[in-house]
Amino acid sequence: MPRASMRGLLAKDLAIIRIGDDDEWGMDRNDGIGGSEAGSVLGLNKYHSAMDLLQEKVTRTPFREFTEAQQLRLDVGHAQEALVLKTFARRELDLTYTTSFEDLEATDVLAHLSDYLFVNLRFKFAFAHIDGLYRLGDEIGIADAKTSFREPWTEVPEYYIAQLAHYNAILGCNVGYIAAMFQAPPYPVPMEYRFDFTPDQLRLVMAAEAIFWKCVTDIRSGTSVSEKELAALESRLGTLGKEFISGIDTSATQAVEGSETITVTDRDVELLLRYQELKSQSRLLYAEIDAIAENLNRRADSPNISFVAPDGTELAKKTSVSTQNLDRDAMVEAGIPIQEFYTTTSKSRLTTTKALAKLSSPPRQPETARRGVGMR
Repeated sequence: MPRASMRGLLAKDLAIIRIGDDDEWGMDRNDGIGGSEAGSVLGLNKYHSAMDLLQEKVTRTPFREFTEAQQLRLDVGHAQEALVLKTFARRELDLTYTTSFEDLEATDVLAHLSDYLFVNLRFKFAFAHIDGLYRLGDEIGIADAKTSFREPWTEVPEYYIAQLAHYNAILGCNVGYIAAMFQAPPYPVPMEYRFDFTPDQLRLVMAAEAIFWKCVTDIRSGTSVSEKELAALESRLGTLGKEFISGIDTSATQAVEGSETITVTDRDVELLLRYQELKSQSRLLYAEIDAIAENLNRRADSPNISFVAPDGTELAKKTSVSTQNLDRDAMVEAGIPIQEFYTTTSKSRLTTTKALAKLSSPPRQPETARRGVGMR
């Protein structure tokens, strides 16, 4: 039986554009919605809302600037895409890694396609700049590479799942993997998460993006939109986002190669309690460090300045300017504890409550903590 052509396996109205260097897209990113923005449209990205994205698209300016450290992490993640995809191709799919789209026609491979842009003429408001595309017979799937400097997820971030669905809708696929490489010591650890989307789920994503983009074009053309209308838009998009994610299992609990089961002792419980106490203290310390650093940053516009005591002793040196969205000084003046904005849900599988219970009960196999600690 002859091998099916790639064109026959992808969306009929798909345009495939070779863009060369990653910085030469051949189009303005603000003239459409990219995969990394799908989660914002659907209200699934707590770091970047639909209204944040709307402001960016209408004004064609970034909602926030990345700090030097944040940009470095992005650059490192981008540079490691090839390693993540090569590892994923070998571990999960047992496929050869390539950088040629044409290889997908001839054999089963995973192609790293960072220099291609995909545009579906049915969705003129959206585009896809994917990491990789794999072929297994007649199955075509997306491979999205992620690099995290933290420990493996207990739940896959919902906005990553929305990104994968966005890519699938544009290319005409219904399956894909998030291939992640976790960097926190004693890692790196590669992990893979497969998602199969239904046609209804993909339609929900595109419907939300179409509603969002109509608002963008209306405002750009001079249509006045009230705050009440914007609130209604955000609510409607959030409802579609909840409907989309409700049918998807975001659980990311997987067995790590070489892991083992440990019976928890009283000493283990004591250590876990102390660990959680120190983690809580460290979050408060980091919050205080950030608040102090920003206070120093606000003292001058110059990116390089020394703070000296009256006797001339150098107390601190500011070598960069970072932009923060929260006005911490105003928060302090209003009596709002800064640490409330920095504490995060503990990812420990043995919560303090359960640990205390174990101290007063016979030893048994550790319980699994309630899911729900994944990022929104």
